[in-house]
Amino acid sequence: ESLLSLPGVLGLVTSPSSATFLAAAYWGVPLLAWPMQGDELDSARRAQDLGMGFTLPAKRW
Repeated sequence: ESLLSLPGVLGLVTSPSSATFLAAAYWGVPLLAWPMQGDELDSARRAQDLGMGFTLPAKRW
């Protein structure tokens, strides 16, 4: 059974749709997370400007 499923797994991994899905997941997640990080930092700066005393540790990339 494992011998029969191995080609199926390899076929799934090497199929074009799976490759594009993996590429989209690999490249898309950081691209989607980048604006959220920026908004988070901007809101932290706004809170500091308003004098709320809200501080956010600096994110190092």
